[in-house]
Amino acid sequence: MKIVNFKISPRGQLSELLLKNGITDFHEAIACVKQMPYGILSEKQELADLLTEKKGNCSAKHAFLTELAKEQGYENKVFLVLGFYKMNAENTPEVKKYIEKSGLDYLPEAHCYLFSEGKRYDFTGGGMSFEKIADTLMYERAFPHDKAVKWKDLYHQDFVKQWLKNAELGADWDFDKIWALREECLSAFERA
Repeated sequence: MKIVNFKISPRGQLSELLLKNGITDFHEAIACVKQMPYGILSEKQELADLLTEKKGNCSAKHAFLTELAKEQGYENKVFLVLGFYKMNAENTPEVKKYIEKSGLDYLPEAHCYLFSEGKRYDFTGGGMSFEKIADTLMYERAFPHDKAVKWKDLYHQDFVKQWLKNAELGADWDFDKIWALREECLSAFERA
């Protein structure tokens, strides 16, 4: 793994929780997070819940790693990115039947990953990787890791609304229908 590595010192809540679990460096933390199943955190949506619930989605997992890097003084080496890509049957086979049934070619989907020293890293696990979506990337931006878990959906909804204005899908499609289809696709992805 080429992403920066560092020893973990007890400098914050996440660092201390990892050390209690025997995880002593950033690469071990990455491996721990990546092997966790894909899932949405409970109502509180605190980053520390990732370790207790032993699951997380792309935003929770990568925000956790970004906060850990910040706690350890590496905030200028590891950045959280929010990207929007064209989720389709090729890059997300779990949603194929839903996309094909809808008659759409793709849905704009949000995905979080890390950026470090000129390279993107995706530790979502569960078959998800940046390489699968790279050629369908529509837009990306740095994203505040402390807002990722709670704000990602708001940014995503705004992006979908803007996309709908430009996509010319006709009167059959509105935001509610697109968002419901997206939720159906995510449920299929989570079950897989």
